[in-house]
Amino acid sequence: MQRNLKNSLAFVIGAAVIIAAWYATASAINDELFVPSPSEVVRETVAILSEKSTYKSIIGTFWRSTISFLISFVAAIAFASVASLSSYAEKAFYPLVAIVRVTPAMSIIFLCLIWLKAESSPVAISFIVVFPMLYSATLNALKNRDKKITEMLKVFGVSPAKRFFGVTLPDVFNRLFPELISTLAFSVKLTVSGEALAYTKASIGREMYRASSLLITGRVIAWTILAILLSVIIELAAKLVYNLIRRGIRENGRKKSV
Repeated sequence: MQRNLKNSLAFVIGAAVIIAAWYATASAINDELFVPSPSEVVRETVAILSEKSTYKSIIGTFWRSTISFLISFVAAIAFASVASLSSYAEKAFYPLVAIVRVTPAMSIIFLCLIWLKAESSPVAISFIVVFPMLYSATLNALKNRDKKITEMLKVFGVSPAKRFFGVTLPDVFNRLFPELISTLAFSVKLTVSGEALAYTKASIGREMYRASSLLITGRVIAWTILAILLSVIIELAAKLVYNLIRRGIRENGRKKSV
């Protein structure tokens, strides 16, 4: 309890220092175009939230971010599972994963803008960048898992499918979860960037681009804050789902043991 109180106090102090420095900088420069004041950003945020189109943009970005991440995660699990079972497959996958990993993100973005439609470009951009990260993390987790438990279950005649889905996959998922959270936030950033460059309809990225083109800096920052809040909400939702799944697995295990 005391530790949580200290953490909350530290957060409040840090936020207060940032806002105070922001106010001081805005007052010294005295140019809303260059550095808008916090009060101006608050006004822009209220104005944005009063518009019906805002919620369509937030939902659109949320949908694209979630879809691209889920596709990346499922593909990473599938490819990493095959690679962990076959060194030949791992070597075969390596060139593609390595090339995508070292390719500049802007190159991927521009190529997707050329090849794909504005609606699908952000999803593709996020997938191409995020997939190699999740693949490498998943493969490492599979290689470093506790194989003694799997071998013991094998001796007792447990089927490969039950060993994988009942033991291996949950163990790997627990190891991967911190990486998944950080990658999920990165996926939102990539999606918004792709939306801005592709000028995707009903998206946060498009609204940021429009505000930037009109030189309304306060509105750009306001949309940035909303994008950050969306990322935080998605992370909290992912943690909630993860905790519910873990609790369900534990309760199921207790019922079976009784």
